[in-house]
Amino acid sequence: MSASFELDREARIVRSRAWGVLVDRDLLDHRDAMEALFERGELDGSWGQLCEFQDVTEMQVTTPCIERMAWSNPWPKACRRALVAPRDLVYGLARMYEMKSGELGQNVRVFRSLEQALAWLGDLEGRKTLDME
Repeated sequence: MSASFELDREARIVRSRAWGVLVDRDLLDHRDAMEALFERGELDGSWGQLCEFQDVTEMQVTTPCIERMAWSNPWPKACRRALVAPRDLVYGLARMYEMKSGELGQNVRVFRSLEQALAWLGDLEGRKTLDME
C-alpha cells in the first residue's frame, strides 16, 4: 500500500498522503478506513481532509475507481477536503474526482501547492458539527 493517514486532532484535519505507484486498491482501502472512522465516531462533520499527492510517481488509477470514490464518499457534504497534486497527471485525475464530487454536492478542491490547500482549509477548530448528509 502506498497511502497512509494521520489524525491531526488539534486542527481537526485528516492528513492523508500517497507516494510511489498509486493504484485503485490504495484509494478504496483509504476510503474504507475513513468510513470506519466515521462509523466509530472518531470523525464528524467538523473535520476536514488534506490529501497530499506530491510524492506519487505513477498513477494506475482507473476512471471507474474515481467515480466510485466520489459516489461512495463517507465524508459529510459540507466538509472541506483539499487535494494537493502538483504533477500534471495526478492533477488531471484529481480534477476529475473534484468534478464528480462537485456534481454530488461535495466540498472538494484540488490545488497545485500545499500552501494553497492549507490556506483554503483554514482553521477548522471550533467549527460546529455539520449534518452527516
